[in-house]
Amino acid sequence: MLAPIQFNRGLSLIQLANANAEANPQTALDYAQSAELAFLSAKRYQNDLNRAGIRLESTAQLIGQLQAQIEAQQQADADLQAQMEILIERLQALLEQQTQLRQKLIATDPERFNNRRRRLAPVEPAAEQVDNWSQDMQAQQKSCIGDSAHIRSLMQRIDQQLTPPDLDLPEFETVLTEPLRLFSQVQAQQEQSIKLLTAWIHWPDAHQSLQIIEQSIEEILDLLRSDSEQNSEDSEEYEDMEEDYDYMEDSEESMSSSDAMQGDFAAASEMQALPEPNYSAEDILMEEQGSLQFRQQKRAEANAAKVEKDY
Repeated sequence: MLAPIQFNRGLSLIQLANANAEANPQTALDYAQSAELAFLSAKRYQNDLNRAGIRLESTAQLIGQLQAQIEAQQQADADLQAQMEILIERLQALLEQQTQLRQKLIATDPERFNNRRRRLAPVEPAAEQVDNWSQDMQAQQKSCIGDSAHIRSLMQRIDQQLTPPDLDLPEFETVLTEPLRLFSQVQAQQEQSIKLLTAWIHWPDAHQSLQIIEQSIEEILDLLRSDSEQNSEDSEEYEDMEEDYDYMEDSEESMSSSDAMQGDFAAASEMQALPEPNYSAEDILMEEQGSLQFRQQKRAEANAAKVEKDY
């Protein structure tokens, strides 16, 4: 009675696919493709099983819808990744500007900012020279403050895209939650440093403020680059799943041919009316768990091989 078994298995898999369609379309696609193979097997075992044929058509439509949904999400993810790359580039440029400013400050009196060679009573340069330095450094920091305002706006837009629209959780965090907090510290120190740069006596404090700015930006960049690398690895997962599905389909065809040679079609022709499905979603879930874990392992091995090739 292989045809009923495969048909019932397909029905249960379709239930699981529909249950996951909204929250996890890729998982739903896995179940839908497995259901399609089950209905196809049922049809092969019993060619006049019209119910399996009807289910094949509706399942094919569901697979198409899920694939379109996944492709749309992948496009949105690609657009988001492009924005993240722009953000990283702007932060890197800001870091370079802030480093240049700190180095410019050190150049006014290297010994004053060297802890191991600090003089007890540094000599203040001529007032005109100090004023020129101060004006120049304040102008550069004002430019950095303007760039930071644009960067924060970009970060907030990306953060909004990462937050589910209907989510009502004030403590919900995205990958930009911590970078935004750190960037608030950057902007606060920028405002503080520009005030300290107005007076020569406060320049050591300005130097410390500039160091905090650089450290905070570097920490933000580390966080964003780590997330960007993870997204790049995940972007190949869908293609690997498609390869797994093709492999499963070929395996299913081989199994069906082998069963036919052993007389399974003859046994199927003697079957009575198709019974009602007796496989629960839980039964199928347990059965599919091992198969899904196997496919995930194969994808992981494929990804690891690609990484090795890149290096």
